[in-house]
Amino acid sequence: MQLRTRPILAALATVGVAAAGLVGTTATAPSAEAASSSVRVFSHNLEKKGTAINRVRELSDGGGPEVLLLQEVCSSLIPKLQDIGYTHYRQRRTSTKCSGDQGIGEAVVWTGKSAEVSGTVSVPLNGTPVDNHTYGLACLDINHGGHAFRACSTHLVAGGAANDAFRHDLTKAIKATTGPWMSTKVVLVGGDFNTTPGSATMNAMYGVGSASGGEFRELAQSAGTGSTARSGKNTFYSKKIDYIFASKAATRTGGGTEQVKDSPSDHRVLFGAVPLR
Repeated sequence: MQLRTRPILAALATVGVAAAGLVGTTATAPSAEAASSSVRVFSHNLEKKGTAINRVRELSDGGGPEVLLLQEVCSSLIPKLQDIGYTHYRQRRTSTKCSGDQGIGEAVVWTGKSAEVSGTVSVPLNGTPVDNHTYGLACLDINHGGHAFRACSTHLVAGGAANDAFRHDLTKAIKATTGPWMSTKVVLVGGDFNTTPGSATMNAMYGVGSASGGEFRELAQSAGTGSTARSGKNTFYSKKIDYIFASKAATRTGGGTEQVKDSPSDHRVLFGAVPLR
């Protein structure tokens, strides 16, 4: 179905704190804490599958605290996420593909100590639902390793070139929303953007590389010795449409890692270490 473009909220003033989503605490905190010089981040489109959560958990076990940014999460899966850590969920729409026509949306999970979570934030990116979708950011505020983080999961409109203008509106709304946060926080935004790195619709996200007009460094650009290329490992068949962005002012050029692993979902799990200044 072709989605119709609607105006994006200019002010983006509707931000729900604490009560905007479901939360839970981790049953057992990991024994080792992440080094203050990096934070491990996972982004994965679950494709509404609980078995994909098992894959994420399998990959993340044993390595210390980390952030899980998840998309296409049926509301029935929230208890399973709460077993992993402190969870915030933002519903984007209802879906007949979720059992009982439940809600579907994005979630962010912190697998470290629940005491390190200081709040939750939900931000809508389009003021009027588009074909029943209200796109947005589901965020957790985390204090860990001497850093204050705001970690957000998002999912942008699918479809081909006909929806490029709407996707561009959404990435510009993310830029306008997250920019003011960067003066006091390390801002992490990950998710399924439904477009490739070289697309002009991503110019508002990338702060590094050709034609970039944003304030973020993508995970692939922090891996190894660092790169200005807008590229990365394929996450959806033969292309990259899933991303982990971190505010470039708070991150180092190189020293990070980037990995992808298969999952029961039709997306691969994207994960790695984001190097911090």
